[in-house]
Amino acid sequence: MIKEEYIKVGKKLVDKLGNNKAKVNADGTISNGEVGSIHSVSAKILGKESNNGWDYWYVIRDKNLK
Repeated sequence: MIKEEYIKVGKKLVDKLGNNKAKVNADGTISNGEVGSIHSVSAKILGKESNNGWDYWYVIRDKNLK
């Protein structure tokens, strides 16, 4: 996603309600106090062993969640 420039390093990700945020790192991980994949960080937030981070995280573009 970074290589194809769909998302840029340093971009903020948010959950659907805007309660949780994370920053995209150059190595493809995200960080919010925890560092890991979009899947592992969202699972940790939700108190689960695993989670589909593609369904959890969004970027805000043109004032809309994408």
